[in-house]
Amino acid sequence: AVTAREQKKGWGINKVNGKDYGLGWMYGLRTKILWRPGDATKVTLSADYKRLHDNFTSGFQLVRGAVGTGGFTYEGDYNVNTPTPGFTTQRVWGSALSVEHQFDWATFTNLVGTRYIRTTSTLDADYVPTQLTYVDVESRARTFQEEARLSSNTTNPLSWQAGVFYYHSSAQLLSQTVTGLGVGGLG
Repeated sequence: AVTAREQKKGWGINKVNGKDYGLGWMYGLRTKILWRPGDATKVTLSADYKRLHDNFTSGFQLVRGAVGTGGFTYEGDYNVNTPTPGFTTQRVWGSALSVEHQFDWATFTNLVGTRYIRTTSTLDADYVPTQLTYVDVESRARTFQEEARLSSNTTNPLSWQAGVFYYHSSAQLLSQTVTGLGVGGLG
């Protein structure tokens, strides 16, 4: 399966340069393979990949009626007033493997999955032409999980199920830079 979107026309306007704001794109792929090595065994492998880039919500706007540093005011729900609009770029992939085997007396199922996300984001924290605070962040996250389960094939007189589950996740802030006049310089 393939999915994609492209927001070529912005939802708002960047008041500093007159360009469209609220642009972005995304595409993704997903595939699944089923293999039956015998009548009692089924193996399913799936994988997916997604990549996106947008500037939809990379900052904080002044609220209606507020006056910001330098006398700047609310510019509209989707408009920004910044020389450096922020963005988010994300790369996501995952895979899963499922093995199921039918015995006469029970069904054995083993599920394994992993996911990886890498994100780069920048944001103009105040969305005013004076670059008071600008943040650049790069992070990643990984997960791995596995479940092994044995379940009864009958419900008479009772059905049963036993299994184990393992989950591990890690997240890492790879870099974070904060610059701007509000923190000592434009760096």
